[in-house]
Formats: sequence, structure tokens, C-alpha cells
Amino acid sequence: MSTSPLLSGRKPQGYAGINHQTAGTDILSVLKTVHAPEITLGKELAARLRRVQPDQWYPISDMLELLERLDEKLGSFHLKQVGWNIIQGLPPGLFSRFSSAREMLEGMDTLYRMNNRGEQIGHWKVAAFSANRAELEKTTPHHCIMEEGIIEESLRAMTLAAKVQQTQCFRKGDPLCRYVVVPRTADSRWGA
Repeated sequence: MSTSPLLSGRKPQGYAGINHQTAGTDILSVLKTVHAPEITLGKELAARLRRVQPDQWYPISDMLELLERLDEKLGSFHLKQVGWNIIQGLPPGLFSRFSSAREMLEGMDTLYRMNNRGEQIGHWKVAAFSANRAELEKTTPHHCIMEEGIIEESLRAMTLAAKVQQTQCFRKGDPLCRYVVVPRTADSRWGA
């Protein structure tokens, strides 16, 4: 099985991951994505996944191991689905608090910290924003493709569609991940 850079010791820029834990709801998003966990993840990992409680906290390595196995067995689309499921599992009405895509993208770090805790656990940052694009940086340890799904679904929750493209990738040797987000249609809610 391939191993995430983080599981093998390499970390994103500024990430120390001191006591980094993730919410059980995030881990259970994998179960919502995989229809035959014993086949896809293996019996041991599937059994561990079935013991996860949504209201408990778990070491980030549990989530990273699941994402790596999912990537190896099913690929990018299923990783994106995990991101979609994470956002769909957040409290209803959460995204109605944002008045624009800009405000939501600037709130990505706050969203991240709703389901992740610890010290020096990485961050999300809007690096640039204009009328026709945004650039986001992330130094979290989560799989990049899953994070694309999180960005897409967060915007969809606001009934905004955007194209998300990764231009720098920690998994490919860059110090952090960078995403370019381009709205699919002109919309005053973009917030330039």
C-alpha cells in the first residue's frame, strides 16, 4: 500500500500535528462513500471503521490511513466524495451564514477547526481573491483530492458552482497545497 507523506514522516509547511485529532463524523464520511468496506478497505480496517463514534475524537493517522487505502483501491472520485460527505455532515444552515463565496473561502480555516483539533495542525488561507478567481493555500495533512471535494461542496452548499484546480501539491513534493477556484458563472455572491 502507498503511504501518505505525512504517515512516512514528511509534513506540510508549518504542520507539527501535536495531538492532532479529527472528529468521528469525518472518519465516518469514508463509510458513507464505500459500499463494501470489507472488500475495499480490508476486514481489519473496516471493523475499526465500524467502531467509530460520530461524537468522539480520533488520531489523525486513523483518517489518513483510510484516505490512503481509499486512494489506492478506488481513486480520486471516491476521495472527492469523502470531502462532499464531510461538508454534507456539517450542521444544516451553516453555509447560510456566509454572504459570499469570498467570506466562505476566508472561513475555510474555521470550518477545518470544527472537525480537527490539536496544536499546529495546519491551516487554510486565501492567498488571492479577485472577481474571477481565488487562490487558496492549505497546510493540512488531509489528502488533496478530498480537500478539493470540500471546497466544491462548500460552494455548492451556497448554490454556487466553481471549478477547483490544484496548482501546487504537498503530495508531489511542494511545501503546501495551492488551489485555484474559478466561479462557473458570474454571480454577485462571489464577493469580489
